[in-house]
Amino acid sequence: MRKTFALIGSNGYIASRHVEAIAATGGQLVATLDPKPLSKENSTHFTDEAAFFKHVEEQAVDYVSICSPSFLHAKHAKKAMEAGCNVICEKPLALRLDDFQALKALEKKHQKNCFAVFQFRQSTTIQSIKNTINPHEPQKVELFFQGYRPTQYWESWKGNVEQSGGILTNIGIHYFDIVAFWLGYDWTYLNYSEAMKKSTGTAKIDGIHEFSWLIQLEDEEQPTSRYFKLNNELIPLHNDQQLYNKTYLEFTSTEKSLLHQAHLTHSILPAFNT
Repeated sequence: MRKTFALIGSNGYIASRHVEAIAATGGQLVATLDPKPLSKENSTHFTDEAAFFKHVEEQAVDYVSICSPSFLHAKHAKKAMEAGCNVICEKPLALRLDDFQALKALEKKHQKNCFAVFQFRQSTTIQSIKNTINPHEPQKVELFFQGYRPTQYWESWKGNVEQSGGILTNIGIHYFDIVAFWLGYDWTYLNYSEAMKKSTGTAKIDGIHEFSWLIQLEDEEQPTSRYFKLNNELIPLHNDQQLYNKTYLEFTSTEKSLLHQAHLTHSILPAFNT
C-alpha cells in the first residue's frame, strides 16, 4: 500500500524537493497547508491549520512533511504527532533544545517518529569519507560557503534571527552536521563570530580534530560556492534531488527513531551553547 503524505509550507522555497521525493519513493501527497494552493498536485489544500490537522488525523495520513518557517517547525511536528502521524521536517527541527525533549516525549507517547532532513548524509562522497577517515587520528577540516541571497530573503522570516536561528542554525547546520557525522559530537569552540550575513570560527572536536569555517552571504548575485578541505584536500559539495529521494527512502523504510541524531547536531551549534 502506498504511504500517504501531507505537506506543510507547500509553496515554500524547498517544498518542491519534498514533493518530488514523495513521488520518487512511491508515496502519495494527499493534503497541503499553505496560504497558496500547490499547482499541478491532486491533493486537498488547506489554508486553516486546525482544519488541516483534523483532516490528516481523520484520514490516518502516514507522514507530515514540514517545510514551514523554522520557528514553526517544533510546533508543527508536535501537532503532527498528536494527530497520529510520523514527521519528516526540514532543518532545523527546533530552535530550542528543550523543544527536543518535548518531541522525544511525544515520539514515545504516540509511537511515531520525528525525522530531521540532513540530506548531505546521503552523498556518496560524504559517506565514503565517513567510512575511510580515522577519527582517532588528528584531522583538519575547513568549510567555505559563499552564496547570494536577494533582498526579499532578508525581508522574510529568514532575515529575523529570532525566527531563523541565525546564519549558523539556518545554513551552517548542514555542514556542521557533516563534520559531526565524520568526527563526533564533542565540540569545544575556540572562537567564533556570527553576524547577520557572515560567520567565522574554529572548534576542537574530541580534543584532537581542528575545524574552521567561513560562511558568507552576498548581496550581489553569484553562483553558490561550497566545499570542505579535509587535511588540505578539496571536497566539493553538491546538493541535488537524489539526496532528498534517498533521505525519504531511509526515513520511510525504518521504524527506528533517529531523533537523537538531530538532537546531537543541534546541540553542537554555538546558539545552543551560549
